[in-house]
Amino acid sequence: MDFAVAIAAGGLYFVLGRKLTGNLGTKVWFLRPAMLLICAASLANTVLGVWSAKVTGGLLGWVGGWFGASAALLAGVVGLLLLVGTALDLKDKRPDGIAKTGLITLPILVMVASGPLAAQGAGLFDSIAQAGANGLSTMIGG
Repeated sequence: MDFAVAIAAGGLYFVLGRKLTGNLGTKVWFLRPAMLLICAASLANTVLGVWSAKVTGGLLGWVGGWFGASAALLAGVVGLLLLVGTALDLKDKRPDGIAKTGLITLPILVMVASGPLAAQGAGLFDSIAQAGANGLSTMIGG
C-alpha cells in the first residue's frame, strides 16, 4: 500500500504544480509540500526506503570516519540543518530548492539517526505515511 500512496502523492504533487497557478496557488500553497512529504514518508516505509537508508548510512559512516563521527550523528546533524533550511525556504510559500531536498530526504535521515529524537521523528513519518494510506483508501472506497 505504501508504494501506491507514494505514487498517488507524487502524481498529485506534479499535477498540483501545473494546475495551481495565480491566486488559487497562493491560497493553497501548502498542498504541494504536503504531497511531497507524504510521498517521501511512504517510500521510506518500503523496501526501497530501507535500502536507501542503508546506503545513506554507509555514505555518512564513510564521511564520518574521516573525523571520528558516527553515521547516526552525521544523519542527525544533517537532518537538523535540512529541517531548519526547509522551514526557512517555505517562508516564501513555494517549495523550491532546499525545501524539496529536505522534504524528500528527512524520512531517510531519521531512519539512519539514533536516539530519542530520531525515534520520535520515525514515529512522525510513520504517522504521515499512515495518514496518506488512510486518505487514499477512503478516496478509492477500500
